[in-house]
Amino acid sequence: WRMDLPDFFDMAVVSIRESLDYYNVSLFTIDEPSHNLVLTAHAGAYRGRVSKGYRQSIDRGMLGWVARNGRMLLANDVSREPTYLAVEGLATKSEICIPVLIEGRTEGVLNVESDAVGAFDQGDVVALEALAQQIADVIQMRRKSQAFDLLKAEIEDRYSFGKLLGRSEAMRKVFDLIKAVARSDIIVLIQGETGTGKELVARAIHAESRRKDRPFISV
Repeated sequence: WRMDLPDFFDMAVVSIRESLDYYNVSLFTIDEPSHNLVLTAHAGAYRGRVSKGYRQSIDRGMLGWVARNGRMLLANDVSREPTYLAVEGLATKSEICIPVLIEGRTEGVLNVESDAVGAFDQGDVVALEALAQQIADVIQMRRKSQAFDLLKAEIEDRYSFGKLLGRSEAMRKVFDLIKAVARSDIIVLIQGETGTGKELVARAIHAESRRKDRPFISV
């Protein structure tokens, strides 16, 4: 899976809004250094000053309450919800905020709004919690993929020559020898039993030499 996270977030909120016919759907992520919620993606009614990158303190509103407590919050009449924070230009009457939890830690909030009082029921809660979990799963999968790519790059940089891979003391000595002989024009005899990788070593020497742009011929 190689889709960039911002593209996935955009696709997710649009899909949720179109599939479930909500007034407004947005995804906020938590920027811990600034103690802010950042609008990462939205689909629907936001206009004007509320756009991607919009920031709100984690200490304010329903969004902040959910981010701090890691629990869902449903208000079927926002005028009766003490933590509701009105946004200019929105005709919100009902709102659901669902935490995006990764290994028990709140890392974002999925926010859904309606312009009708009493718009949501338990079915909406169950569906949105499942969708928030899917978003969390994708974030975690992407992080693991990036960590794997970094580890792979480090291993290939530090412990490999071409298709040779190893970090034992014996392999490091082989790599040192490859580096030493590859810089010279001396003839090299590689010995070893069948299957020990003699041709791989020869190819590694060629790849490190001044002749690397010329053909490697195996006889």
